[in-house]
Amino acid sequence: MRIPYAVIGTALVLLAILIGTSKLPQIEAAATRIGEKAGDSVWKHPSLLFGAIGIFAYVGAEVSIGSFLVNYFGLPEIASLPAKTAAGYVSFYWGGARIGRFLGALLQRRFKPTLA
Repeated sequence: MRIPYAVIGTALVLLAILIGTSKLPQIEAAATRIGEKAGDSVWKHPSLLFGAIGIFAYVGAEVSIGSFLVNYFGLPEIASLPAKTAAGYVSFYWGGARIGRFLGALLQRRFKPTLA
């Protein structure tokens, strides 16, 4: 079990070194230069903050639902399914979430995101 994690960790370290040592193009339109303090702050953008909080809450809810579905399906008053069978049904939940994401992306290309 240690070997896959060691391989993934080594690959990520090598990727970080590759990105860190690569030459990136200079952005000429930047308002500040390297070493200068920028006058902008993330706290001045409430839409960004609310968006980050929204994504955090959404992902937390999505993962929580997926995690608790097996126990929910196993309840005697719900379906009384064994854990292995209930886990099979959870794949429908994740498949539906995936389809919803793709449909949402397509709808946002066609309609304004505020309407979608």
